Parts: sequence; structure tokens; C-alpha cells
Amino acid sequence: MQSQTPVVHQINNGQDLELCLTNLMVPNSDIIKQAEGVIKGFLKHKECLAGFVQQIQHSQNAGVRQLSAVLMRLKLKKHWKKIEGTTREEIKLALLNSLLQEPTHIVRTSIIQTVGVLATYEISTWPDLSKFLMQCVQHEQASFRETGLSLFQVLIEYVGEEMLGNFNQLIGVLQKGLADQDVSVRIASLKALRHLVLEVGGDEQIEAVIQLIPAIVEALKKCIAENRNEEAVNSFEIFDELVEHKSETFDSIIPHLINFMFELALNTNLTTELREKATIFVEWCISYKPKLIIKLGVSKHIIECALKIMSENREEELEDDYEEDEDENTPYGIGSSLLDATAVDLPSKYVFQDIVERAVVLVQSQNQFERRAGITALGLIAEGCQEAVKGNLEQVIKFIGTGFNDNSRIVRGCAILAISSLAEYCQPEILDFGGDLLPFIIHCLDDKLFEIREKSAYTLDIFTQHMDPATLNNYLQPIMTKIMSLLTNGDRKTQEVSIATLSAMASASGKFFVPYFETVITLMKQIMEAEGQDILQLKARATECVGIVAFAVGKEIFGPYVDGFMRLAMANIEKNSVSEYKEYTFMFFESVAMTLGADFKVYVEPITNYVLSQLSQENLLEIEDSGTGIEAMGSALADDDIEEDDDDEGGFDGNNMKLSVRTSVIDEKTSAISAIGQFAKATGPAFSPFLHQALDAIIDSADNFHYALRRQSATSIRNMLYATIPTAEELKDSVINVSEEQGKIIDKIMDTLVTILKDDEDKETVARACESIIEIANRFGLIPLEAHVEDIMSAVITLLQQKAPCNQTEMDEEGDHDIVLMDSVSDTVDTIAKLLGKDFAPHFAKVFPELIKYAQPNRPIGDRIMALGTICESLNSLQENMAPYVKHVLPLVLKSVQDSHYNAQRNALYGCGVISFFCKDEVQPHVMQLLQAIYPIFADIPKYNKAVVDNACGAIARFIACKLEMPLSQVVPVWCNALPLREDFEEGPICYTSLILLLLSENNDIAQHIPLIIQKLANGLTLPNEQMKPEVRQSIADSLKQFASKYPQQFSQIASTLSQQEQEALQKL
Repeated sequence: MQSQTPVVHQINNGQDLELCLTNLMVPNSDIIKQAEGVIKGFLKHKECLAGFVQQIQHSQNAGVRQLSAVLMRLKLKKHWKKIEGTTREEIKLALLNSLLQEPTHIVRTSIIQTVGVLATYEISTWPDLSKFLMQCVQHEQASFRETGLSLFQVLIEYVGEEMLGNFNQLIGVLQKGLADQDVSVRIASLKALRHLVLEVGGDEQIEAVIQLIPAIVEALKKCIAENRNEEAVNSFEIFDELVEHKSETFDSIIPHLINFMFELALNTNLTTELREKATIFVEWCISYKPKLIIKLGVSKHIIECALKIMSENREEELEDDYEEDEDENTPYGIGSSLLDATAVDLPSKYVFQDIVERAVVLVQSQNQFERRAGITALGLIAEGCQEAVKGNLEQVIKFIGTGFNDNSRIVRGCAILAISSLAEYCQPEILDFGGDLLPFIIHCLDDKLFEIREKSAYTLDIFTQHMDPATLNNYLQPIMTKIMSLLTNGDRKTQEVSIATLSAMASASGKFFVPYFETVITLMKQIMEAEGQDILQLKARATECVGIVAFAVGKEIFGPYVDGFMRLAMANIEKNSVSEYKEYTFMFFESVAMTLGADFKVYVEPITNYVLSQLSQENLLEIEDSGTGIEAMGSALADDDIEEDDDDEGGFDGNNMKLSVRTSVIDEKTSAISAIGQFAKATGPAFSPFLHQALDAIIDSADNFHYALRRQSATSIRNMLYATIPTAEELKDSVINVSEEQGKIIDKIMDTLVTILKDDEDKETVARACESIIEIANRFGLIPLEAHVEDIMSAVITLLQQKAPCNQTEMDEEGDHDIVLMDSVSDTVDTIAKLLGKDFAPHFAKVFPELIKYAQPNRPIGDRIMALGTICESLNSLQENMAPYVKHVLPLVLKSVQDSHYNAQRNALYGCGVISFFCKDEVQPHVMQLLQAIYPIFADIPKYNKAVVDNACGAIARFIACKLEMPLSQVVPVWCNALPLREDFEEGPICYTSLILLLLSENNDIAQHIPLIIQKLANGLTLPNEQMKPEVRQSIADSLKQFASKYPQQFSQIASTLSQQEQEALQKL
């Protein structure tokens, strides 16, 4: 016969409370439920605090004592100020005494947390607390010293400002604790320091903490030696926090710290998590102190260590059933991260050569892990050393290519991913190697290993995004054959990857995807109609794919299918409210809106209402109770008694609560913001009923803590203008009077974008804001920008000065600046210059001094290219107002014509032509210098990039057009022999205009070259439309008719010498 557990129906005394708390921990759900009800009622009364103190002091059950401490802590906020003064003092004294008497470590920890929360109310009236602390840390027993230091830690966390009032004493206590003989005391001191570095303010306090670093390192070493790895891992936060501060003392310690970190990182006997913490600190050093890293000359050592870590043998990776875990920390992963940080954050001239030399040796190793490391390194540097990699692309590809047919799957896999990195960061140059690379990628699509198939599909997606659809069409048949086979016969993961690849091929090939439309759309419909939670991801991919295919083939082909798929997508999303499914469905809606344009208005109301409703839900963060057992139980009991409290000061306890970001919800909301923007752009005025709600939602997201939402908001916000005012194309020459309501919307949009430029810390978000400003200017003209130009240019100058939150860096002169960001900033300047024309002069006067700094010879090539291009485009907009800048810019472009990088040459040649065209008199004294600088290009055309030759032709054409005095009889034949243009067809109008001017000029100096001029004009008539604008073609025809009419015999004689194709073009005149 089992004994029955006694229960309590009401708490009248300490015995009742102890029994009730005990019953919460028995293995009987009925008894637990009954006890919960009683305790929840008890928690509503202020007397519960004294009751819990009594249990902490006297209960023989450790679980009861701990639960009492937890519940007391959680109820202090509600009840403490309602308690009489005498009782308060008694409780404070009892808690401190309990800490001295408590034998169980976990209970002491809970009591310490309670004292910490209580201190938020009582710190200024609790003199016994400081006495107690000092008694503990000076006690001969280690457990008391640990208790004292643990209490210091909690008090720093809860009442940091008050604790810093006795800073010197605090530092002395922590320093002594670091050197304690007992490991638990040392760990308690390290934990306290972790919180202290977050609170310290002022140089003196920071310096005092930095002085403790040698002691911290020694304590950390002992911690590791005694296998206290978790505590050791957490202690690295001390170093990570200090590295952000500017301190000569800390800088002097960094060499020793880096050596210590590499001792740990290279120690294969340590946990991977510990080794990763060591490398992360080095990454922070590289990020925050790149100049110091360069000065110390440790970049080579960092590269060597990173590659050594990447090369470690891990036999488990070779097992047939091994699957990569994205969340798993591996030596290969942490070494790759360190190498990537080195290449991205240090100027390429300090790291590129060292990485490549070491990587090439590894690529040729007999060890497959070393080969993988070498090939991976060659791919990783594409982002941070873009220009250097582009300049050596053939050799880089050659060494990566050694892995294509490697016997090791890990080497083949990394070779594929390395190519994807080149495809992402080395555009458009990588496309020249498509004939060699694509067959290998396609071959790997149906590799027997899923890992290879997946990486091949990803690389194919990246590579084909930038390809000309007609070129891709040459490979489309074998790609589609393999993908359709995998989709039909593959396992679930392979099918998901296959659908993603189908989407990528449709997006990249456009109209060339039409032959595959029916087959693909039928199969996707079958998947969308299938039921089952196990295929939800597959259905999501299929839904997205239909939208992408629709946009690729166009409205005419997809039109008959629209309504059926829209209904199916809505029905599915109502049944499947999983964030990931909604994300892909929102992408489908967005693609359909892009496909239908204004015709999407029939769907805009229900779809927009649904998407906005999902966007408004506050579900980004998830609160997790990281406490276990009694801590979690206490939180659950106390949370059931939440009431509004007028006094909200102090008492917050998040000790066991952890906020985690729901990544899937972030992705869903990002997709929703993108879709809302496209709905507005597609339907224009039809979107106006939703405009205010949509705009407010986007502006809210633009200030979100998560960069993904801010980035998408910076892009989507511009599309709200399509629902606000007509585009410049729609207006044509008519004038619009912006209403007060329209003006408010415009201001909200532009103010948000300017705020992002000024305040956002994320480079890509700022770059996207620049891109939005550029599109607004291009599509809507000056109307929305006029009142904001001053603010935009002010923000742009701050960005160029490297003083904005997103781009403050030590490497103000040598750094390889974020290319996407700086290109976007410079494009913003170009766009506003074009918009304002000559009126851009006062703005250019302010931005020019910043731009010219980037064009100096000591700057990285990316900076020089950007600066030259922006300056020259701006001068073109200023026209004759550029005169004050000619003396500064002309020497620069003259020197840059023979730069080692073709893009710098192109911009310089364009600048030579533009300056001459508008400031002939200023340039005339330098004409021979200009011709001498340009001539080598015409003398050895095959040596130079095609676009460089075209820009040289454009420059000479502008010299001719502005009638710059020069030896035409020598210049014209050399120039003509470089025509027609090969790549940069934007130079076509000026080149053919200048040929026409020469033809009709009746200049005796060029009379002997008239046959050559006519031949070049006739050849222009044979060019395809994409290379010859209709108005230019007409001007050529008119000029040839005019010449033929005036000199019929000469014209006939010249025409007879032309090619058949050119003669046929003349006959059509």
C-alpha cells in the first residue's frame, strides 16, 4: 500500500509553505498542479517575501531553498516597496547571513541573484552589503571568496554605476581574485570582469582594466589546464570588448595576445569552440586595428596560422555518411573565417601575394585537406582582393581548376565553391572563362554525392546571373536535362535543390526558357497541389519557381495560368502558416506583380491586406528560458501573476531569459517588404489605398535592429513613389503640381533615406539607400529630390570622409574600401550631377576635395577608378562650369591614361575628352601631351582592353568635335583605323558625329583621308541596332547623301572600293 503525499490547501505558516514547495517537485502531475494553484495565490501577497526568506534560512531541502530564492527574486518588484522598513532590514540581513551558511553552490547562486535584484532598490541604504562583500573576498575559505566575487559580478550587472563609485577597490579585489589558488575563485573573478568591461567609462578606468590583462591571461591558462572550458570560452568576451577601445597600452599588449591566441588556436587538443574564440579575437584585432596589425608585421603569421588550421586532417569528413552541419564549428571553418577577415579588412597589397604563394603550395600537396585549404583560400580572397584577383584571374582559375577532377570529394566540393566566389566578385571578367568552367559545373550537377550536387547548383546560380541569356542558351539544354532527371528521380533534398536551380535558370535565361515552360509549370503545379507536412519545403520552392518562370517568359505566355496559380497559392498559404512557406509565397506574389504590371491591380487588395497583416505581427524575437529545473519552474509560476506596476524602476530580472531571433520570421518579413514594394511599383495609383499603411510599415522596418529588414526597407521604400506621383516618362513635358499630401509622402520617403545614409551602421543598407536615391532621380527627376539635395550631398561627403557610422575605419588612405558601398556613393554623386547639370557647381565645390583624395597614386586601384569616374562624369554635367577644376584634373587624367588597370584608363580617357570638349581653351596648350598619352593605345590595339580602345576613340572624337587644334592629317587615319567600336557603344554617337563633321568640313588637311572616313561611315550603317542608335544611323545617311550630292563622281569612285556589305548599305540610302 502506497503512502499518500500530504497536500496543502492554504499557506498559513512556514511548514505549509515548505510542504507546498516540496510538492512542486514530486513526480505526480496532480499533486504538482494542486500545489501550483496554492503557490500562485500565495505569490499575490507581500508576505510571501518573508516566507521565502524563512525557507531559505531554515529548510533542510536544497530544492525548497533554491525555489524560494528564485520566487522571491521574481516577486521583489511587485512587493518590496509595500513592506515595512523594519521587515526590509530583517530580510536584507537574513539574505546575507544565508549566503554565509548555505552549503549548496546552486542555491548560493540563486540567493546571490536575489541580492543583486534587491540591490537595485536598496544599494544606497545598505551599508552592510559592502562590509559583507569585503569580509567574503578576504575570507580564508575559498567558498566564501568565490561567493564574494560572484556577488560582485551580480552587483556590477545590476547596479554598475554605484559599484564603479568604488572602482579602485573593485579593481583590487578582482586582481587578487585572478591570482587566487582556487580555480572557482579565479573563474568568479573572470566572470566579474566580463561584466565590468561592459560598464567601465573613461580612459582611466579602461586603462586600469587593461593593466589586468597579463593576470587575466594567466588565470585563463589555468582555467584551460583544469578543463574548465565553458568558463574559459566566456572569458574571451573581456578581450573582445577591450579591443574596440583606443589605447596605446592595449596596443602594446596585442602582439603577446595574438601569440597566446594562436597557441590556443593551433592546439588540436582543445575544444573547437575554444579555438574559435581565440581566432575570433584575432579577427576583431584585424577589424578594429588594421594599421597596428600592418605595423606589427603579423599579417603573414596570421595567414600562415589560418591556413594551418584549415589544413587539419578530420578523418570523419571522409566517411560515406558524413553530412556537413552548418552550425558545426570545424577547424576548416574557423580557419577560413580568419583568412576571409584578413583578406577583407587588410589592404590587398599586404596580404594578396602572401595568401596566393602559400595557397599555390598547398594546392599541389599530396594531402587532400591541404589541397582543400589552398583552393578555398584562392576563392576566399576574391571578395577582399577583388582587383588583384581580377588582374591574375587566369592563374587563379588555373590553380582552382586542379580540384575539378580531384579524387577527393572534399577537394572537388571546395573547387566548385571557389568558382562561385569568383563568379560573385570578379564580374564581368569571369565570364570570359565560362567556356572552360560551365561544362565542369554542369557535369557535377548529377554527381553521386549530394554535397557536390548542391554546391554545383549554387555555383551555377551565381555564375549564370551575370551571363548574357543568348550565351546561356547554348548550355540550357544539358542543364535542363540533368535538372529534370534529378527532380523526377532524386531524393527530397535533391528535388529541393533542383527546383532552386530551375528558378535560377529561368531567371538568367529569360525568353529562352519558353521551350521548357509547359513541362516545368505542369510539374510545379503537381507539387503545389500535393499534401503533407513533409513536402512543405518542396511546395514552397515550387511556388517561388512558378513566379520566377512567369517573369522569365512574360505576361503573354503566363497570362492564361495566372488566376489558377494565384488561387492555389492563397489556398496553400492559408493552410500552411509556417514562416518559410509564407516567405516563398510572398516571393511568388512579387514575381507575378512584376510580370503583370498594372494588370496586377485585380489582386492587389486581398494580397496586400494579407501581406501587411503578416508584416504587422510582432514576432521577431523569442524569449527562451535558459534556466533549467527549479529556475524554469519559478519563472513559470511567477509569470502567471503578471500585473501592471506603476513603479517600473529597477527589479528587472532576465538572469535566466535569453532573447533569440526567429530567423525564419526575419526572412518572411524581408520577403513581405520586398513584395509590398513591387505591388506599389506594378500598380501605381491603384495601390494608393494601402500607401500610408505600407509606407509606415517600411519606415518602421528601416529602423529595425536586424540588418536584413533595414536593407530591404532601404530598397522597397523608393517604390512607394510609384503610387504617389507620375514618373518623368509618364509626365513627359507636362508639369505636375505636387499636392500637400503628396509632398508629405515624398518627404517621409526622402527623410528616411537620408537618415539611413547618415546613421545606419550597415554598409549594404547605406548602399541600398544610395541605389534608391539613384532610381528615384532616374525615374522621377528632380521633383522628389529638389528639397533634399543639400542633405543628400552632405551625407555623401561624410561617407567619402569615412566618418559615417557605417564606414569609420583606420585605413582611411590605404584601405580597400567596400566596393559596393563606395560605388553606390559615387553613383549618387554622378546621378545628382546629371540631374542638376550646370547647377551642380556649388555642390561639386564641396565634394571635389574629398573625391580628389581617392584619385591619388597611393590609393588602392578601386578608389582611383571610382574617383576618376565620378569626377569626370560630374565635369561632363558641369560643362563649361568645370573650368576652375581643369588645372587639377587634367594632370591626373593624363597620368592615368597609362594606368595598369583598364578601368582607370577608361575613366581617364573619358575625362580627357570631356574636359577638352567643354574647356577647349584651357586644354589647347596641352594638346600634344594628350595625343602622346593616347597614341600608344592606337599603336598596339591588341594589347589593350577593347573598351579602353573605344574610350580612346571617344576622346579623339571629342577633340575633333570641339575643333581642338591638332595635326589632323596624322591623327585621323590612326583614329579611323581603331573604328568601329568593339565594346563601349555609348561612344558611338560622338565618334560618328565627328566623322560626319570631318566629311563635311572641306578641310584640306584631311582631304586625302575622305575615302577612309566614308568607309567608316558606311561601315556604321552595317552595324546592328544594339550598336548603332537610330538617330545616329539617320545622321550618317543624311551626311553621305549630302556628300554624294555635292561630289557624285568622287563618292561613286570611293563607294566602288567598299566591301559588298558596305556597298549594299549605301545603295539603301
